[in-house]
Amino acid sequence: MLYGKGRLTLATLAIAVLVPLVNFLSVIVLIKISPLVSERSSWSALVWHLITNPLIIASGLGIFFNAVSWQLPIGIDTTISALGQATLPLGLLAVGAGMNGQTIRAATIPRAWSNAFKLIAMPAAMILSCKVLGVTGLPTHIAILFASLPSASTAYILARQMGGDARSLQGQSTITTLTVAVTLPLDMAYLKMTAALAGVHR
Repeated sequence: MLYGKGRLTLATLAIAVLVPLVNFLSVIVLIKISPLVSERSSWSALVWHLITNPLIIASGLGIFFNAVSWQLPIGIDTTISALGQATLPLGLLAVGAGMNGQTIRAATIPRAWSNAFKLIAMPAAMILSCKVLGVTGLPTHIAILFASLPSASTAYILARQMGGDARSLQGQSTITTLTVAVTLPLDMAYLKMTAALAGVHR
């Protein structure tokens, strides 16, 4: 495993912060633009979608259980762990099930800009932010790797549930997942090179 099992704490901390925050912001945006929600009921719909969002609920429960140092019984813990490991492939299957050539070709230029922003501009912005804030070492690596990841398949599922542009997200998720096979090794090569240079200058 990359960086070893003992280094998962930082990644877990990043997930605990990012997942609820990103889902919170995504629900707000989708509520404002969704044709399924009337202006009159927007506030009640916002609260309802926030408290019923499975990712927000799961993150909140995980943080709570960790804070009180309480663990699930072994049988239940194993079952939930197995279900959790299946979420990514199931999400990708959901995206791929509705994918077609027309979906990928639609809005080519806007999607190219979006992909460039996600896989090039975001890692670059994270590198710059770490330098400005003086973050070094492993936290920098974790932050840059998170910024280098493709669009989440759960974005498609959330958009489809709430009346967003699920078709565009199909193409976005598929193309970024394919493109990251090129960009992520480059990002990791950059991290390896900077780590080696830092070792030389010590």
